[in-house]
Amino acid sequence: MPHQDIIELARIKHRCLNILPFTSLLSMITLVVYLGYRVNYLLISNPPTNNPYEHWNSWVYLVAELGLFLPNFFNHFLRCLAFGGPASSQHLRLLDEKDSPRVDLFVTCAGEDVETIMNTTEAACALDYPNHCLRVIVLDDAGSDELAQRIEKLKETRGNVHYTARHKPIDHHFKAGNLNHGYKFVETLPGGPAEFMAALDADMIPDPNLLRALLPHLLKDDKLALAQPPQRFYDVPSHDPLLQGLDVNFKVTEPVKEMMGSTWCGGSGYLIRRAALDDIGGYPVGSVGEDMYCSNILLGKGWKAIYVDEVLQHGRVPESYKAHVKQQGRWHVGRVQTAIAMQFYLFGDPSRKMGFRQRGAGLVYVLLSFSHILTTIALLAIPVSLWSGSPLVVCPNEDSLRNLLALAIASIMSEWVDDLVVSLVTGYRVAVAEGHATYWIAPYHAITLMGAFLPSWLQKKKFSFTPSGSSEGKSERDSTGVSPMFQRLADMFWDSKIFLHLIYFTVCSIGVARSAILVAQHEHDANNPLIKDIILHLGWPPLLWIVILNSIAVPIRYAFVPPTVPQREQLLKRDPVLRASYPESQESGPEDSLILSQDVIYTFCMVYVLGLLIYAWNMSVSSCPTHLPYNGDILGYATSYAVDPQRSMADLGAAVGL
Repeated sequence: MPHQDIIELARIKHRCLNILPFTSLLSMITLVVYLGYRVNYLLISNPPTNNPYEHWNSWVYLVAELGLFLPNFFNHFLRCLAFGGPASSQHLRLLDEKDSPRVDLFVTCAGEDVETIMNTTEAACALDYPNHCLRVIVLDDAGSDELAQRIEKLKETRGNVHYTARHKPIDHHFKAGNLNHGYKFVETLPGGPAEFMAALDADMIPDPNLLRALLPHLLKDDKLALAQPPQRFYDVPSHDPLLQGLDVNFKVTEPVKEMMGSTWCGGSGYLIRRAALDDIGGYPVGSVGEDMYCSNILLGKGWKAIYVDEVLQHGRVPESYKAHVKQQGRWHVGRVQTAIAMQFYLFGDPSRKMGFRQRGAGLVYVLLSFSHILTTIALLAIPVSLWSGSPLVVCPNEDSLRNLLALAIASIMSEWVDDLVVSLVTGYRVAVAEGHATYWIAPYHAITLMGAFLPSWLQKKKFSFTPSGSSEGKSERDSTGVSPMFQRLADMFWDSKIFLHLIYFTVCSIGVARSAILVAQHEHDANNPLIKDIILHLGWPPLLWIVILNSIAVPIRYAFVPPTVPQREQLLKRDPVLRASYPESQESGPEDSLILSQDVIYTFCMVYVLGLLIYAWNMSVSSCPTHLPYNGDILGYATSYAVDPQRSMADLGAAVGL
């Protein structure tokens, strides 16, 4: 067994990861209790005879709440599955030079920029690993003559590099087919296939320690099939308006999945045991998410995978808004295709050896993808409720209203606690923006999913795989010269359908103004104070309409003021010894006031909800005398107990028959 150099990770991060299942469980419980009471009060409330639409509108708003809260619920459920799971706290290093195992490293490409591919290949050849134990194979699915010539020239100085391109059949299975070509190609090389295989995307520059950091994990455990590090990106725009850095995913979600033994392949930078791949017959086809499909097939066969939480590769994010949306949509289609092939992780041979947590993780992910359809319906329900002028929430009496308001506040505050724990790992802004990003992109995902799974004769355009690194024309982020505003807006608003966001923003804003005007026109007295009217028509926590407007504004702001990113060459620095270019650390520019608006609005909502908590408490004090017997009024009883504990306990005992 090779020697290992052990490096301890930050303790605060692992403490947060161990706390997250508890805060997530608290958020789930409070949300379920709130929604349960919400439905119950709707069912027992009698529609007013003079305006039955009030009752119907509350059902519409309930649909909005369900659709917007559901993604958070699924994320919390995923974290709860990590209860009791170990959080890995070690980095390992392979120090033994003599007994290093052989590795075949694939660089997959399909039409990306040749200079980008060559730099990744040169960095792969320059890995800190014995040359005689490493082969770098460029798998060119575009069959570029220029790339083939460049690789042949590189081979003069790097004897361990090879080039191959397949003749693509009609049903070529995209990246999975390309990897399978490489899987078979190495069998024809001298010495046959290596014991381990690694893969890099064309734009993903490996750290020199990549193999030395991953190999010890697989050498320690013969049943470990896969080791996957996070993906980091060197060209993320300043302040990341579209959250392309995936900080929450790689800093929180993936470590949580590791705690439950449900690590998936990320598509680049991973190391896999050849014997495990042989066991499943090579890379499985049938899903555009070949990486997660391969991982799940391995887990279903009883193999294990590990997430190595160490930055060992740096790549590029999609260079435009359109490319980002397409990449995200492809991931969701791949999840659903994988779930169908795995029989939704519930039964059958594909998931036969999966544990409960592994099945649960797979099922939660596919439900998260489908939840975008309900979220899109919820987005449509918000302006409908606001335009109606009717109350968003209906309760049978004042006691029920106090109870429901208290439960809503409790649910929101438990969500804040969870966000606080996440922010200790990712940073405050990222934790705040992550939830908002779900809403503006949901319609894209819903349309993509429905389009991908329609019968072929109904599909306007067949869904296809597009490599993330392939260029689609001039990017709106190009620092050498952004397109004129009117041309850019015309392209983005029409081609990427951002005009729909603008229409929605306008309609919803007018609905808010209409509701505010109607509230101002109502008669208010002691029985119907203005603050109560505002809460029921506009201000029901957590102010969903303001959260939605802030989210929907993201692509609109992006279109008008896109971020600029330096040219690739400006972000990289060539190492004269290793003869490859590596990312330089970039200092952030001045804080963007448009990006800061998310933090400001989130903070405003927090202050507003805390104010509601004080209002609800005062409402209970003024309406709940000390001799009030317990009748199911949660907040009222708590207030009564605070005023006269002895009398209130006696009332509660009498109410339950003691």
